[in-house]
Order: sequence, then structure tokens, then C-alpha cells
Amino acid sequence: MVFSSYAFILVFFPLVSLLYFFFLKKNINIIQIFLLLSSIFFYSYFNFWNFFLLFFSCLFNFYISKKVKEKFYLYLSILINLFFLSLFKYHSTLIFLVNSVSQNNFSELNIILPLAISFYTLQQIGYQFDVHFGTVKRSKNFIKYFLFLSFFPQLIAVPIIHYHEVSKSFDFQRQKKFAVKKRILGLILFSIGLSKKILIADQISFYSNLLFDGYLDRQIFEPSFVASWSNTLMYTFQLYFDFSGYSDMAVGLGMVYGVILPFNFLSPYKSQTILEFWKRWHITLSNFINTYFYIITLKKFGTDFSRVIIFTFLSFLLIGIWHGPKINYIYFGLIQGFLVVFYRFYSLLKFKINFSGFNKYLSIFFTFICINFSLVFFRAENQEIAFSIIKGMLGLNSMGFYAEYYDRLFFFKYLYNIIGGYSDENPTYYFYGLRNIYILFILIFIVFFLPNSQYIINYISLKLDKYPVVISIITSFLFYFSIIGITEIKEFIYFKF
Repeated sequence: MVFSSYAFILVFFPLVSLLYFFFLKKNINIIQIFLLLSSIFFYSYFNFWNFFLLFFSCLFNFYISKKVKEKFYLYLSILINLFFLSLFKYHSTLIFLVNSVSQNNFSELNIILPLAISFYTLQQIGYQFDVHFGTVKRSKNFIKYFLFLSFFPQLIAVPIIHYHEVSKSFDFQRQKKFAVKKRILGLILFSIGLSKKILIADQISFYSNLLFDGYLDRQIFEPSFVASWSNTLMYTFQLYFDFSGYSDMAVGLGMVYGVILPFNFLSPYKSQTILEFWKRWHITLSNFINTYFYIITLKKFGTDFSRVIIFTFLSFLLIGIWHGPKINYIYFGLIQGFLVVFYRFYSLLKFKINFSGFNKYLSIFFTFICINFSLVFFRAENQEIAFSIIKGMLGLNSMGFYAEYYDRLFFFKYLYNIIGGYSDENPTYYFYGLRNIYILFILIFIVFFLPNSQYIINYISLKLDKYPVVISIITSFLFYFSIIGITEIKEFIYFKF
């Protein structure tokens, strides 16, 4: 069951909400158990057997947290959590490495990746660190701890939460004082996220898939300059709207149930530097790596510039590996690490020569282009496809539009002849004509010129009492068009992580 499905929107969410508000009024003491059972049902809907691993993981971490004040048990808890994550997520890579080193021929295990294991494993490792360092008191209530781990708005993907961020919200005796206005804002935010997913991300996925999945139908994969750029940009926007849409829905659902979850995106493509990008993109993952790896290692080994560079690379290598065992994810992490390190050297040089820096808009443009390049590796199935697309983006395959669309360029075709003319490739493999370009202009306007969800919700919060009818009508239209836009159930991109 995904947030953008009829089963969730028309059945699960209304039913759980009605019962939640009923219990809030009649029997507030059972809300914890009710939301926990609802979350278990939500998770088990995908695959019932996944629940047992989630329960075992929760049970183990709950009881070992009694002893994680001691370093031995802290390290033991981390190792066991990472062992189970590696067993299910990286077993193919581990078997390959063992076979390569030992000259054996162990066969791969037929193991399906349990949904959300990457996310709830990180949450529990963070919890053990927090208990060890005294950031949070160990939970003595298993139901409350299990709800922290399995709360359905954020269980499947994001945001990655800390126990101290939500523990008070799960004391539902406080919920009667939780403002109705915040619950309404949660519904509005859910509608915004749903529209991002259904009306934008799912619609443009067709165009990005033309390029990245087009290789399946061809023996030679050499996309042109125009096709490479237009379709990789489509994927860059698709990933943002898909991922941030899910995050908005998760935060919105949390608000409906009186639980404040952290925002996970803050207009990342408006960043002027790559370092700023990682403070705005997948914020909870960035904060996790920064808090539990980067800062801890710098405190232990020193903060001189060379160590900062080394641990920056290692931090982004971890981010790449966390996404999966494919070599392309490692490339993605290393590219991001290189860009951040390059920016640190640039900042040092800028300070020494007293250089004021580039224009704001030029900085945003270059940062966005670098992100777009790196996401080619993030999306491509293997490195051969990624490098072929990169060649196309550099104009090393061919420059052109396809013959079918050449005549539609009108007076631009005279300029176009100068840069290489058109190619004779079949357009249905990578490119869908000038329509790509028109859609890209709309997406660029939305991303770079319109406010983000957090700003919109804060603004609506100020105006809701004054214009309730207008805001209700706009939200209803947004929700309605999102509902009728569901033609097929498309999973969120980050489900596979």
C-alpha cells in the first residue's frame, strides 16, 4: 500500500483517522496500541513476512539499549544491525567478493530485500548512539519504542527520525491540546505532496525512462546531446518531485496524528554550492551521516584540513553504499564527495585571494548542472549506460534532434545546422520531440521560481483563519485532480533503498 494508491487514500487513511479521533475523545489510553497495530498492518500489506524481521530488529535493539552505555554493547548493537542490513541488502556483493578471494563458487542466496530495512536500521543505530551519549533517555515502554520505529507515515522511506524528536508526541495524553489548525495544515501538506507525486513525478517518469530504459531495446546505445540533456533533466526533476512529494505526505500525515516530523527537503536545486545542496536535500540522511560518522571521527582523529578531506570522502562513500550494492551508487557518492572537497579547496583559495565569489544565479546554475551529471550514475543500471549518457551530454555521440522533429524547429534550424544538424535515430527510444523542452521550461519555473512546501504551509498557517474558504477550495481541487490522475500505482523511487 503506497500513499498514492486508492487503497490508502480512500480506505486506510480515512478509517484509521476516524478511529484515531474517536479514541482521542473516548479512550485516549489505547491510541498508542491502535496506531502501532495500524502501522503493522500498513507495513505487512506489502509482504507479511517482512514484519517478523522488523519485530525482531525492534526487540533486539530495545533490550540491548539497556547496556549501550558501555562501549562494547554499543559496538555490538551497531555490528549486529549492520550484519542484518548487509545480509539482506549486500549479500550478492559479499558472495561475489568471497568467491573472488577464496576461488570458491558459492551461489547467490534467494533473498528479497525487506521493505524499509535501510531506513529503520539507521534509526535504530542512531537511537543506540543517542542513548550511549546521553542525548536521550532509554525508552522503557516497548509499545512506544516500536511505534517510534514503525509509525506508518515515515516507516517506508523518510524522514529518518530520532527518538527524542517524536517521543513526546507519542504521549497521546497531550494530543487533546494539539491544535486542530495543525491537523488541517497536515491535510493540506499531504495534498501538496500527493500532487507532486501524481501530477508531476509520475507524469514525467515516461520521458526519463525513454533514455535510461531505452538501452534494453537497442544493441548500440548512443543518445544524442539533446536527448541526453533533456531526459536526464527529466529524471533530476522526477526524483525531486517523487522524493519530496513522499516526504511532504509523510510530514503531513504526522501532523494529522499530532506528530511533528522533520521536513526533508528545502528547495535543494536552489543551492548555490554543493555543500548547501546537502543541507537541503535528504536532510535527515545528511544529518545522520554528519552526526554519527563525520563529527565523531573528526573528534577522534583530529580536525586538520587533510582529515576533513578524507572523512568528507568517506562520508559520501557511505551515502553511496547505503543506497545499494551497485557500483554506480559508489560512483555517485564519490562524485558528490569530490564536489564537496573541490568546494572546500575553492573556499580556501577564495579566502586567500580575497575573491568575492561568483554571481548567485551563476552559482545555482553550475551547482545544478553538477547534480544533474551525478544523478546519471544514480539512475543508470550500470556504468556502461551511465558513461554513454555522459558522452551524449558532452556531445561526443551526436548533437541532434531527430529527423522527425527537424522541420518543427522553424527558423532555429538554421542555427541548429551550425552545431551539427540532426541525427537519424528513432525518436521513440530516447526523445519525444520538442514536447520535452516545453515540459522542462514548466518544471524549471516550478522548481526555481515557486516557493517550497514548507514556505507554503507557513504562509497558509498565517492566512488560514482569514481565507478558510479559498484555501479549502484550492486544496480540494489539488486533491481532486491528484485522485483522478492516478492511472496506475507507481511506487516511490526510494522504496527500493
